[in-house]
Amino acid sequence: MADSDPSLSHDAFYLYETARLFGWHVTHDDDGLTMALLDRTVHALLGHDGRFRCARAAGPGSAGVDLTMQEALDVLEKHGSPAPARP
Repeated sequence: MADSDPSLSHDAFYLYETARLFGWHVTHDDDGLTMALLDRTVHALLGHDGRFRCARAAGPGSAGVDLTMQEALDVLEKHGSPAPARP
């Protein structure tokens, strides 16, 4: 997926960019985005219109329950490391 993929919905773009900024590896598949960092993953399911439906986190301390978009973003931020500011 290109850094500036114009086909991304607002929800997908926001998740994608947040994950990248916090050091997660992001892949796009048929039903959404998968974000991975060390032994953690967050898989966000997107509807056909690209809108966020739910997410699931896997890894240490994950309960395996559906997450809201805000909860998914919180996981990305909590367990990632912000990229250094560009000069």
